[in-house]
This record gives sequence, C-alpha cells and structure tokens, in this order.
Amino acid sequence: MRSLFLASFCLLFLTACTKLYQPTDLKAVALNDSTVRLEWEDWSKGEDGYLIYETSPGQRPYATSRKPADTESGLLESRQPGVRYEYYVVAINGTKESPASQTVVVETPNFHPQPPAFLAAKTTSASEVELTWSDNNSHDMGFEIRRREGETNDWTTVAKVGSKVNTFIDRNLDPGKSYYYQVRAAGNGYFSDYCAETMAVTRPKTGIKVLYPNGGEVISGPELTIRYSAGSTYGGFKVYFYNEENYWLKIRDWATNDGVVLFNDFASLIPSKTYKVRIASSDPNIYDDSDGVFEVK
Repeated sequence: MRSLFLASFCLLFLTACTKLYQPTDLKAVALNDSTVRLEWEDWSKGEDGYLIYETSPGQRPYATSRKPADTESGLLESRQPGVRYEYYVVAINGTKESPASQTVVVETPNFHPQPPAFLAAKTTSASEVELTWSDNNSHDMGFEIRRREGETNDWTTVAKVGSKVNTFIDRNLDPGKSYYYQVRAAGNGYFSDYCAETMAVTRPKTGIKVLYPNGGEVISGPELTIRYSAGSTYGGFKVYFYNEENYWLKIRDWATNDGVVLFNDFASLIPSKTYKVRIASSDPNIYDDSDGVFEVK
C-alpha cells in the first residue's frame, strides 16, 4: 500500500513539473536548395523533446524530425529544390503534445550552383602560381580555392574570393614542387561541387653566374661588357661593382634578362684596383651564385 502511494505521489510530482506550452516565434529559412533551418522559442518545462511537422503540395502534415528537450532550432536536409514547404512545431511528453506553433512557409530555391570551368594553373616564379577559371553561374557567386601538395590527399582551403573574380595568385610556395588546385562556387550558403583539379610545378630555385669577367682579368677600357647566366629566370637585375674599400657602385638598375650588360663609364673606376661584379635579381627566389673579379689597368 505504501509503495502504491509513493508511486502515485511521484507521478503527480512529475506531472506537476511538466508543463507543455506552445512554441512561439517560429521562423524558417532555406539555406540552400536542399536545406531548411527552423528556429523557435521554447516555453515548456520537463518536455521530452519537440516534433517538427512538415507538409508539401499533395501531402498531409507528418512529423518529419524529432529534436531533444530544450532545443530551439532544427536543421532539415535532403529537401527538394523549388518546393514550397509548411512547418509547425509541438513540444511533447510521452504521447502528449503541446498546442502547435504558428505555421510558417518556406520555399527552397530551384538553383544549384555549377562548378567553375576551364581551371588553369601557370607557374610565374619559384614561389608563385597563377590560377584562372570561368564562372558557370548566372547568379553572383564567390569562389573557394583549395590546394594539395605533391601526391598527398590533404586539401587545404587557401583563399576565398568574391563574385566576378576569376583569377588568384598563390604565393609563398616552395621552389620545385608540384601543387594541385580545385575551385568551387560559394556564396549565401550555396556551394557547387569542386571542378576538376589542375596542377603546376614551381620553378626550381636557381642562381646567377657571372661569366665574364670572372678570372681576375686586367681590363683597360674604354668599356666593359659584363656577361652573366641566369638560367630560366625571369625579371630584371641590378648590377653592382665592388672594390677593396667595400664600396658598392650600382651601374645598372633592373637590366633585362639578356645576359649582357655594357659598362661604358670606365673612367670612373680607379686604376690598379681590383673590382668585383655582383648581380642581384628582382626575383627573391634567385640568389647570387658568384662574383666576377677584374682589375683595372
């Protein structure tokens, strides 16, 4: 008899602590063509959870998803594009349901973004790769660029760019390595598939060699033709003379990469002095490999 009394008391206590109230302020938004997010205000106490009821043209309302107690939102995936959905939410306790929230209507967009086309990668230096692509969508969409290195399968998002942008320069790469890229359209919660990957190999880090003068030649003028090798490097070069007093004389600013510099101000050099020729590249990945040495007669 006492056990029955205790059980009845606990049941009455739990019932008194459970209050099912109507969820309020229900909102629905389509995040993309297949995903809907619902939000509501929770007023119930001691509920078991919430049921989300859904209906679409030609269907009766049915409980499409159950959410835990004290929840105030729900994400519904795998919806159909271009469909008008109606939703309401109830709090539940066992088989009991609260009064239903207001009904909200949301329509998923009939739009799925297409991946970019014609992705191409061009190596521009030992540390940079330039990407270009074509936009396949009529809507304003940004783009996400991802990259992996060598034969690894570890993709890393390296940049996000806005709409109407169809180029990106990936900087601070390692010389002489293979990099793979993919791009997808992205914006306002919509994402396309990634396009087919493309690959580029950064140029190896190379050096500049002074070919002449480079053997301690004695030169009397009236001019000096400096010859150097820069391999397959690009960009311009600064050419310097250096004497025993640690004085640098810049004789040419950003010479073109043709391997030849003509110095015709020979009279400015001091007779019987030994000079070095040093060439510096505008490309930070090109290093000076050797100094040319000559003596003024």
